[in-house]
Amino acid sequence: MLAPGAEQALTIPAGANRALLRVVAGQARFGLGNTTDTPLVGEGGGLDDLRDAQLTALRITVEANSAVRVDYWRES
Repeated sequence: MLAPGAEQALTIPAGANRALLRVVAGQARFGLGNTTDTPLVGEGGGLDDLRDAQLTALRITVEANSAVRVDYWRES
């Protein structure tokens, strides 16, 4: 889970190359490279099937009183 906070990068577990992100409470912003001028995503929204380079480029801003769930897996 990602807690509220200003722009942050994912901490990718060793071996993971795919991820699914979901806003489980409140709102968040997702951007590749930065979150400047990206729209707010509300509860239930998120990003599906992030892969490889996208995982390292993604930046996330989680708004106050919000949370984002990140599920990682490995697919070859």
